[in-house]
Amino acid sequence: MTDRSAAGRPAMDPVTLEVVRHAVYAIAEEMRAILMRSARSPVLKEAGDLSCALTDAQGRLIAQGRDIPIHLGVMAFTVKEFLRRIPADALHEGDVYFTNHPEVGGNHLPDVKAVMPVFHRGRLVAFAINLAHWPDVGGARRGSYVAAARDRYAEGLCIPPVPLFLAGRPNPGMMEVVLSNVRGREAREGDILAQYAANAVAASRLKEVCDRFGADVVLRCFDRFLDESDRLMRQEIAKVPAGEYHGEDWLDDDGAGEAPLRIAVTVRAAGDTLTFDFAGTAPEAQGPLNATRFVTASAAFYAARALLGPEIPAND
Repeated sequence: MTDRSAAGRPAMDPVTLEVVRHAVYAIAEEMRAILMRSARSPVLKEAGDLSCALTDAQGRLIAQGRDIPIHLGVMAFTVKEFLRRIPADALHEGDVYFTNHPEVGGNHLPDVKAVMPVFHRGRLVAFAINLAHWPDVGGARRGSYVAAARDRYAEGLCIPPVPLFLAGRPNPGMMEVVLSNVRGREAREGDILAQYAANAVAASRLKEVCDRFGADVVLRCFDRFLDESDRLMRQEIAKVPAGEYHGEDWLDDDGAGEAPLRIAVTVRAAGDTLTFDFAGTAPEAQGPLNATRFVTASAAFYAARALLGPEIPAND
């Protein structure tokens, strides 16, 4: 009788599973090192306001660096929303799309993501994605933190998924559109090239892993990573006494008015699931303090993992 996982998949050689697991973790860490060392902006080179990750071909988070939790939670959302707009069959090896759009896994406009498809022998197997905080994305004020903003147009350039690199080469037209609308052109260009380099090395490393073990085996490992984390987290959630847990906090104001803004959450524990309900939170603010659903979910994921399973591998 063949041993099978809880998801009904054939059991895997545990040695291969662990080698692949640590290989993809190392890739995410190498991405971070390359981005920090290659970027021009101090906020990236010195402060490390960046994050790196790998997803599978469907956009499910597989591995992430030891980066910024609120960033990492939006990575999978970004790739999934990206694929809703750019079909997989339109992608080619060496393409890198950049976006900071609020509806494509966005948090705030200065956090710009670079998304690169990873192909192995012509087959799409994964995506490399990194997020870098650009010191300026245009807008009404230098630095793109605009307390007086009343819409996102004042906050800066909103970039839908656009290819700044095609087949491994810069896309001059789109690059010029972006660079012409931000301050610090030369530094931004250097940061863009650093984001490209981090993804390109990640793609090369993942291809090496696929060459060694075979793409089918690597993709099965991806499925196992997801199964294991799901099982372990559900076990921890099941230990939480059933019921409702309430919390609230306040922001002083939104910059447009003087009224405090309430943030409320009810967490419902039932069996092996948690539900986060933000009913009672202040409505959409006029000032620049609103959170997208992606970053809201990211904050919830972060809190749950920190409290229940900080050692559980973080993935989709």
